[in-house]
Amino acid sequence: RVRIGLHYGNGQVEYDPVQKGYDYYGTTVNTASRIESVCHGGQVAISKAFWCAVGGQFPFVNAVDLGKQELRGLTDGIELMQVLPVEVQGRRFP
Repeated sequence: RVRIGLHYGNGQVEYDPVQKGYDYYGTTVNTASRIESVCHGGQVAISKAFWCAVGGQFPFVNAVDLGKQELRGLTDGIELMQVLPVEVQGRRFP
């Protein structure tokens, strides 16, 4: 099952002449990847920074504070939240 991790901030976009396309780099991209890596299948986790950046109010989404999580490669923990559609808000993850 799909896992999704979202973070907010500035990333770097660079053209890759070998692949003939663009790629994304930077701490923001790496943080989103680390958030995704701690999710379970079917889980969507976002950083508190993402939640605040998008306004944090969606009537169709249930948000659960997961607290500060240590993520590989980052020196400080990051506040995470789980978001689910209200239709499946009772779903539990290990």
